[in-house]
Amino acid sequence: MTRLALVLSLVLVARLVAAEPPSFTAEQRAKLERGAVVLEEVSPTDDHGNAYRSFAVIDAPPRQVWPVVRDCEQLDEFMPRMARAEETERSEDSYVCETEIELPFPLQNRVNSARSFLEELPGGGYRRHWSLVSGHGHYRRNDGSWTAYPWGDDGSQTLLVNFMDIWLETQVPDFVIAGAQTVQAPAVFDAIRERVRTLEKALAADRPSEVAAPAPR
Repeated sequence: MTRLALVLSLVLVARLVAAEPPSFTAEQRAKLERGAVVLEEVSPTDDHGNAYRSFAVIDAPPRQVWPVVRDCEQLDEFMPRMARAEETERSEDSYVCETEIELPFPLQNRVNSARSFLEELPGGGYRRHWSLVSGHGHYRRNDGSWTAYPWGDDGSQTLLVNFMDIWLETQVPDFVIAGAQTVQAPAVFDAIRERVRTLEKALAADRPSEVAAPAPR
């Protein structure tokens, strides 16, 4: 097999895997159904840094949730601790987003640039996955993704999955970073829920009101 064929095969496999919603234990599914976040710590690349998968159900279909996690330049309007988000480059199939995460004094804010790729998945899902372009002295690795799957019998809800594989340029121990994620992940999903509701209310306000038909004479 040629190198190009191997790369294309790996891309196809990754896309097929992403198209399949994850499976859950009965306990995890019960947590999701009551609005809680399921957080899993996984092995980071080369065993350096931290990696997580987090899952939550959003009470809106994927088509409404997708714009919230798809676009770059509005992230600083609702994401916790996001001081700045700016699209710095765009091509036909990707864009580069530079973000700045605000940290408490005396820690320095973390800046990174990552290239995002967008795709629609079979079955009505969506995925944005990214990899580090420049860590700006703060990151050695920042790979991750947001994936939105239809959820529920009628697909009126969204199973939203976040994957993070990061390696920070920091002296903070990994266990401290892992502990912070147990607080940060629920805050992020709550912010996304609120953003989805806000955008839907704005869209509803812009829709023309239905005019009642005149009563028959």
